[in-house]
Amino acid sequence: MKHALAALAALAIMFLAPHHPALADTLIDNVNGITIDEKGTVSRFTGLIFDRDGRIVRVLHGSEKRPKKVDYRIDGEGRTMLPGIIDSHIRLMDTALDLLGAASTSAAANRPPPRAEDMDVALQKTQRQLAARGITAVADMGTTIEDWQAFRRAGDAGTLYIRIAAYAEDIAAMALIGGPGPSPWLYGDRLKMNGLALTAERDSALLMDDTRLRNVMSRAAIDSFQVATVAHTPAAVAQLTGAVEELSQTYDGERRWRLERPQALFPDDVARLATLGVLVAGDGALLAQPIVNADALHMAWADKQTKGLPAPFPALAAVPQRQRPHALAAMGANGAYAMHAEGRFGRLVPGEWADFILVDRDPLTITGPELAATQIIETWISGKKIHEQGLETRQQYGKAMPGW
Repeated sequence: MKHALAALAALAIMFLAPHHPALADTLIDNVNGITIDEKGTVSRFTGLIFDRDGRIVRVLHGSEKRPKKVDYRIDGEGRTMLPGIIDSHIRLMDTALDLLGAASTSAAANRPPPRAEDMDVALQKTQRQLAARGITAVADMGTTIEDWQAFRRAGDAGTLYIRIAAYAEDIAAMALIGGPGPSPWLYGDRLKMNGLALTAERDSALLMDDTRLRNVMSRAAIDSFQVATVAHTPAAVAQLTGAVEELSQTYDGERRWRLERPQALFPDDVARLATLGVLVAGDGALLAQPIVNADALHMAWADKQTKGLPAPFPALAAVPQRQRPHALAAMGANGAYAMHAEGRFGRLVPGEWADFILVDRDPLTITGPELAATQIIETWISGKKIHEQGLETRQQYGKAMPGW
């Protein structure tokens, strides 16, 4: 078993491992480029230049003159380029270990905890599968100390590719991992301990009374940890909203309180949440302040799962076409904002990381069934290709292809 796990770990690393020395400026030209800001405003472009560190230095539009001197030129072959997708609510290691067939970190108390080597293999396998779905960053809800250690081992080894914003499973884990407050972004903006993940209800029953909920949220807020609370039913949403209203009188400034996975939101809820600056997230999608209207929230719980992993384009296909720009913003710029990463990634603009995907169709111009069938051709993070459709081993990559 041990040898089999070691072999799987080596294979997983081959899928993702950077395969060439660092580059200077790279131009990807001839693309149908789309980037969307936090308000859902669409900007189109035809070329992108990023530097050796993987940061965007220039966006080219139309027939704008191309620079004569770049180290690499890549023909995008007219494919659509989008910002890398941000999954704003996932239990990363639980999903990873389920895929591996190992006991998850949130397993019943009478089951042994997962071994570190199982967690490491599972993380590599899941990063590969996320990249194949166009996902370049996630918000991990319920991070344990064991999860965090697995993320750090990957970061130290140079095999952490997907960006992870972590939300601790409880106050104890939050304090142990973060200490006096949220961590900085680590490993080139790939890992950050952001805050606390709470569950306000289970099976439609509230798990804490109002006082207890406020006390737990206050304990996190006093050290500037961000609080993300799962609240499905109207009763739980009302409880959370009341807590935020009260705590906002004590903790000023921009707290970015998060409401996770509501099953329904009424117009009054939307108005109160927008006034308080609460961010609303579902599986794989998030709307940041300002909340536009109730229709815009439809996409917050429209996500579909495939074998335990998010399926972003089938989720996007379920959103009314008029709301697709807002949904794409939720999976990009607003998802980044919600994890305190605005200005780092989430858009394709100068100064941000070159995290992008190349797909085979334009999501803003096609019907729902066509959109659901979207193929991810390539996934890039920090200007490095970590996934290409149809390639299964590192040795199959062409030597001229830029990468780490």
